[in-house]
Amino acid sequence: MSTFDERLAEFRARNIERQKARCAPFGITDPNQYGQGYTSAHIRTGLDAPLCKAGFTYSHSTVITDMEGRDYVSHAYRFPRTDWAIGVSVLANGGISISSSRLASSQETYFPPCDRARFDAYLPRKARKLRAEVRAKYANHKLDATFIYSGMVDYWGGDGERWEDDRGCLFANYDHTTTLRDIVEELVEDFNSGGDCDTMPEWITALDVKEAILATFSEQGLKDYHSSALSEWAENCEPCENDDCDCEMPVVIFLLRYVA
Repeated sequence: MSTFDERLAEFRARNIERQKARCAPFGITDPNQYGQGYTSAHIRTGLDAPLCKAGFTYSHSTVITDMEGRDYVSHAYRFPRTDWAIGVSVLANGGISISSSRLASSQETYFPPCDRARFDAYLPRKARKLRAEVRAKYANHKLDATFIYSGMVDYWGGDGERWEDDRGCLFANYDHTTTLRDIVEELVEDFNSGGDCDTMPEWITALDVKEAILATFSEQGLKDYHSSALSEWAENCEPCENDDCDCEMPVVIFLLRYVA
């Protein structure tokens, strides 16, 4: 006679095989015993882009069986630094089902196919509330920006602090036509791409970075930024005589510091 542990192991093995069969049609490989796993299919739902734009990050996908015995997949997203999770499903009729949860509480909202605009309005509204919670939680934490260099990158001596956790440099190229707004936008885009700043807390947004950079500007600098005036670095940059020039451009470098 088999032992309890042996029967339990056999049951778990059968369940895993059952979950694999349920998940395979949805592109979920190696699911766990609850039918959860990872699939690139979440990118093709049309919901991934607005969710990521609102600040949510993909976590996993789960196969769910409805009341009529039909399987569908729910893609789970989490909001960084909170206990909030949201599951989205595109149903057979084209409608969108949202299941949101915090700890033990959960609720489900259905958006019919003709009401996509209400779904698109729901995401930024929910994200604003969650960002406010995160900001309140980390109210005593600071994100500082410091200008450290402008010119050809080959002549930059580097900054060892950039390699520390919660630190990182932001880079923006410029020429004789670059406005101060252009430089700020490129610095923020450099943050969004990761790189030096990949150890920063996930809850820090592009808006936080922009505010930290603008906080370093003088009153005149802020006026130049809002009026899209030529940057002072561009004013000192000689135009290239070759119209089709692909030579290396000078850079502006800022150092970001996150202080808990």
